[in-house]
Amino acid sequence: MRYKANVVRKTALCCGASLTALFAAQSANAQTVAEQPASVQPSPTSTESEDIVVTGYRASLAAALRLKRNASSVVEAITSEDLGKFTDNSIADAIQRVPGVQIERNDGGQRGDRVSIRGLGPAFVTTTVNGRVVSSYGSEGINQLRSFNLEVLPTEVLSGTVIYKSPTAELIESGLAGEVDFQTLRPLDYRVPSGKPFFGSITGRIQDDSQTSDVGGRVSGIFGGKLADDTFAFFVSGLYDQTDIRVDELNLSTTSYRDVNIRQANGSVQITRNVLYPDLIAAQIIDQPTKRIAASGGIQWRPTPTLEVNADYTFSQFDRLSDRQSGQVSFIGANGTVTNGIFDASGINIENGAVNFVDLSRVTSVGGSNTTAAYTVFNYIYDNFSKTQAGGINVAYKNDGWTAKLDYSHSNVRYYQDLSAFIGGGLPLPNSAGVSYDARGSGPAIVGLGQNSVTTPGTLDAAFFFKRIFQNRTDLDAIKADVARDLTPDFTLKFGGRYQRQKVEVRSAINFIVLTPAQQAAVQPVLFPGQTLTIFPNNPIGLNNIQLARSRAAFEQFPSIVPAYDPNSRPFSGDFFDTSSSGAFSFDPSSYFSIVEETSAARTQLEDVFSI
Repeated sequence: MRYKANVVRKTALCCGASLTALFAAQSANAQTVAEQPASVQPSPTSTESEDIVVTGYRASLAAALRLKRNASSVVEAITSEDLGKFTDNSIADAIQRVPGVQIERNDGGQRGDRVSIRGLGPAFVTTTVNGRVVSSYGSEGINQLRSFNLEVLPTEVLSGTVIYKSPTAELIESGLAGEVDFQTLRPLDYRVPSGKPFFGSITGRIQDDSQTSDVGGRVSGIFGGKLADDTFAFFVSGLYDQTDIRVDELNLSTTSYRDVNIRQANGSVQITRNVLYPDLIAAQIIDQPTKRIAASGGIQWRPTPTLEVNADYTFSQFDRLSDRQSGQVSFIGANGTVTNGIFDASGINIENGAVNFVDLSRVTSVGGSNTTAAYTVFNYIYDNFSKTQAGGINVAYKNDGWTAKLDYSHSNVRYYQDLSAFIGGGLPLPNSAGVSYDARGSGPAIVGLGQNSVTTPGTLDAAFFFKRIFQNRTDLDAIKADVARDLTPDFTLKFGGRYQRQKVEVRSAINFIVLTPAQQAAVQPVLFPGQTLTIFPNNPIGLNNIQLARSRAAFEQFPSIVPAYDPNSRPFSGDFFDTSSSGAFSFDPSSYFSIVEETSAARTQLEDVFSI
């Protein structure tokens, strides 16, 4: 069960060179019409046939339809006829409207939005950019490294997306669910409405989050040109985005399957086995400022109708500073005194193998007395930083029924995650009357605390400090060659091969400190200043009020306790197999690995085009 609120009020402000040109054209056209005498007759040449070029949204739909009709497999397509015509905030928003495509949202901030096809998750989807595999930091830099994070790609430089729902030999080894190929701009193919050699646009947006006092914004721009009689073209683009989002959550942070003892009306005890039990209920506020910087560029050279050269590069930096305030209630008791005890029949309710109601005042613990619950406040600092670079060069030759392409690409990822927190001991809830969990209704669950106060200043302390670093460095190089021969107007023979080498190096280190009494006394008033936060102010959930914990402020005030991350120190640098440590961090073998993957592939494909 998870209940979430993320209320955002957005105000969009857009301006650009393209809009200015449009208004100027309309004004000039109106002036010309006004100056025309009423007696002027149409010229004889006005009845002659002219070429009609369809652009904009209608042309975009027609292009997508042609692509789907001519494809040799089951595909879906999105095209963008003009630059910046993706009106969505991200490419994920655009492709989620495609039939059979779902998006996994990046609510936690430790990974990006991902694509699923026909219900199969991102791990089963191959994602490419211009037909090339791009490095990804996956989830937290250590898991699902084949899942591509969509935030890497600015929408301003995309000309289209093709979703392949069935594999073909010419595709890169496709995932079980399919493949998604994002296609960047080819500037020679861009139709400049004014007929002039240069084009560009600037867009600005302002975003106001109703739950925070911060105002975020996004500025993006693109500029390009077509030169040398339309044989050479280029474009450059940039993006800066800064947003602060707050998310309120109530969730079952920990559950487990347990055997539950229930006292019957006749005094006997019945054991219900393998029941999903709510061990830990957490109310959480996530304050997540994000900053994104992206830049892209590309050139396209077509010296002859038979030869074409393309080169492109994309850089993306995505930083997410996540401050998580959490108040948690444990319903298992110390050493399982609750779950190993005996529940009155009126103190627990089980539906479909899961507990949706429990009242701790109606449980007799193992020791024969009523139970004691525990309440804990955490303030995790959960920061994620990533830099991604991707680029390549492609040479294509087409003549006399032959088509040959050679492509080289490189991409890399530099990612690290910093998870830090001061951890205190649990606050006992000795008065078990009213301490309950109730999810039997249609709305959010209600967590009762009875007469216990969890917001009284001075009741919480800091006993430990914990810091964990994940670091991911990934490099990928690939070369691909493709050849096609039109045997007849209906038959095409395609063959080719590719080689790819990817190296992934993940390093992890931890720091754990038991605070001395003097350190506890110094940290406590800074970490717990005695203020109260309200979560879900318009929805009574029982855990609406939690004590404010300021881990980030404590980190800054006590640098002697909190070690700084130095990527040039051991175990974050140097020989990978040298696991010695320097400074305050200790080598963490649970998330420390290096992978080198080499892929060689060859393929042959015969296509037949026919009509039904």
